Amino acid sequence: MYTIMNLLQSYISANGFLEYEKPKIKPENIKDINIKPFFNKGVCLLKNRNGNCPMKQTYIIENIGKCVCEQHLTSNPERIMNLINFYKKINVYIKRIFIYKDNKEYFIENLKDILLLVINYKKYKYTLAEYFYLVDSNLDNFDIQDDEYLALVDYFKSIKF
Repeated sequence: MYTIMNLLQSYISANGFLEYEKPKIKPENIKDINIKPFFNKGVCLLKNRNGNCPMKQTYIIENIGKCVCEQHLTSNPERIMNLINFYKKINVYIKRIFIYKDNKEYFIENLKDILLLVINYKKYKYTLAEYFYLVDSNLDNFDIQDDEYLALVDYFKSIKF
């Protein structure tokens, strides 16, 4: 028995609007990525100085809930893996902000971890611009006199966009 979605998928794939084949990726480069084809109008997660990727055929990466185009998925698998790792780590640190809100020592350590993570991924700053802006806009909200934290803040502010 066909559901409406099955009928739609069979119609689209029969008429050539959407291909349901996964792109050819070297399995040794990609680990634990669950991708599914997304409709042609998805926005690729990879950005550069000029804006979003112009490709139309996109796939959704279920691990992080973001889309990536076929060209970037096949040509830059290491970059995709690095970005997936970033998204997983930043989500853990954001959850820890709320967990450690009453413990000043752990809270400061968590803020240091966030700064270190963002600094380590500075070569992806155009792709991760919203995280860089989020960190930059919230740095002044904390009045912390920890030398290590202040050094990380100074280094982070030296990174040019």
